[in-house]
Amino acid sequence: MLIETARLRLRPFSAADSASLAALMADPLVMADLGGPLDRQASDARLERYIKAASEAGTARLAMETLSGSFVGYAGLMPQQAPHPLAGEHDIGWRLVPAAWGQGFATEAARAVVADGFGRLGLQRILAYTAFDNHRSQHVARKLGMRRAPERDFDLKELGVPLAGPAFVWTLERDGMPAR
Repeated sequence: MLIETARLRLRPFSAADSASLAALMADPLVMADLGGPLDRQASDARLERYIKAASEAGTARLAMETLSGSFVGYAGLMPQQAPHPLAGEHDIGWRLVPAAWGQGFATEAARAVVADGFGRLGLQRILAYTAFDNHRSQHVARKLGMRRAPERDFDLKELGVPLAGPAFVWTLERDGMPAR
């Protein structure tokens, strides 16, 4: 599963990405909306989860790099399972290094991921969730055509995020209409 856009390559994570992902997850700016930085052990656990999902489900968070090979973050679909509040759904997520913010990379990658989800994977609906105060990610969700689904909102504490607040849930149906 390799996705290329005009400026980006999205590919499955491998063990060789451990240091890059750990640096991303350790950045206080990047992790401000999800309870703060992760240590190396927690980051490596995420990496293992992403690798496993890609292998077993055919989709996961994917390493995002420029076409010249510079790591800029990740984007991708994750199949969620209980006890996650969105269990049974696929959610799209993205996270970028601060140097890549404001360049349209998140939207570019997310559009390609949505196309892959509706195309190759045959999904009928894709969800996203953002911290209530993460206006940058909310802007990306809107640019994707996603609509708020407040009836699906949950508290980020349900995901083990300390001192968290509400997670806003967003939805996009294959036909472009919000989920009912």
